[in-house]
Amino acid sequence: MGSRSYIIWMLAMAHFGSLQAQVFSTEPKIEAIKTLRVLADGDFRKLPVIDLQGEARVEVSFDYLGDEQPWLSYRVRHCDANWQPDDQNELDYMEGVMPARVEEVTPSFNTVTTNYYHCSVTFPNNDVRLVASGNYVVEFFDENDADTVLATATFSISEQQAWVQGEVSGITDIDYRKQHQQLALALRWSEQYLPNVNAASELTLVVRQNRRDDTRRTIKQPIRIEPTVAYYEHMQDLIFEGGNNWRQFENTDERYPGIGIEKLRFTHNGYDVWLEEDKCRGSYLLEPDVHGRYLVKAEKVNDPDTESEYSQVHFALRASKALDAAGIWLVGDFAYGQRNETFRMEYDEEAQLYRKTLYLKQGAYNYLYNSSAIEGNYSETPNEYDVFVYYRPFGGRYDRLISIAIVKVSN
Repeated sequence: MGSRSYIIWMLAMAHFGSLQAQVFSTEPKIEAIKTLRVLADGDFRKLPVIDLQGEARVEVSFDYLGDEQPWLSYRVRHCDANWQPDDQNELDYMEGVMPARVEEVTPSFNTVTTNYYHCSVTFPNNDVRLVASGNYVVEFFDENDADTVLATATFSISEQQAWVQGEVSGITDIDYRKQHQQLALALRWSEQYLPNVNAASELTLVVRQNRRDDTRRTIKQPIRIEPTVAYYEHMQDLIFEGGNNWRQFENTDERYPGIGIEKLRFTHNGYDVWLEEDKCRGSYLLEPDVHGRYLVKAEKVNDPDTESEYSQVHFALRASKALDAAGIWLVGDFAYGQRNETFRMEYDEEAQLYRKTLYLKQGAYNYLYNSSAIEGNYSETPNEYDVFVYYRPFGGRYDRLISIAIVKVSN
């Protein structure tokens, strides 16, 4: 191999390696994109998952802030169980041609402080039909610059060819009704639909608490196997910190402070909303919540997606000293389920406060702080656990999603 050919080969291998290392999630890549959501059948309470053979639809939407209409396109890629791009050809997982244009773009209406365009894409649509189960990422970009990704959105399609039974208990292998919760799962399948499954090497379970990627656990092997059942129990990876119920605020009327809001004010810069000052919790609080989700909502409007206002929302957490050298972060679906610098709190030593200001759309929000020193851990917290089951048979080219389930606390 000549030197020039060798250099080209090395560059190609480096590019291939970087692609394989990429892990996708739902997140904006630029400041102009806000309120990025992925909804199954328009229901904010559901997981962003639809059935392969069903009639359900998944919608990806976001607001593009500004006075000029954006001209956007998107492409869809198939991913493995770890949300890394796999080696499938587009013809293997979709009917349609990429890239496609974002056709649903609607300007905001009658907003006082912020102009934006509400953009949405629904799958399946006239341009794209997805024909394989598994994980998908949608990459959005300016139609004149396909190399610069402006936002990514993730969702899954399930075959529902297997069934997960499970329970969550405060009685764990490390403590008894104290700070933790432990899952016990049984995965069942039919030989008629999934013949010759090798559960010891061909199945992968992914478990998360309250849709948070920072709690994600990947389990490759069951603890024991029967002919059409795999059991996952008494496993360290199925023990989670209990946490506490979610904090909440509701900013739906720019004239009056709602739940969790101390005051609001309109200035030349727009709406400012100061939340009630948070404190570290010393006990379990039994409060209703929706497990970290949020709902876009505004009073006296016809269409919250295009008529809701944006506000500077000021979070404040009282702390006599910095609590965690690794940092304190806001957690919730509005923070995209992961640690992102956008949602990292800043400590004001003189005021003895953690502070953060976020530009958020009107609505009802759940949130937490990521530190157990702030929230505490309690075995009775009514968490939800989502379970994704992937199957790659011997010689298979991609991870099929054969089941999803939500398991709730059963104290």
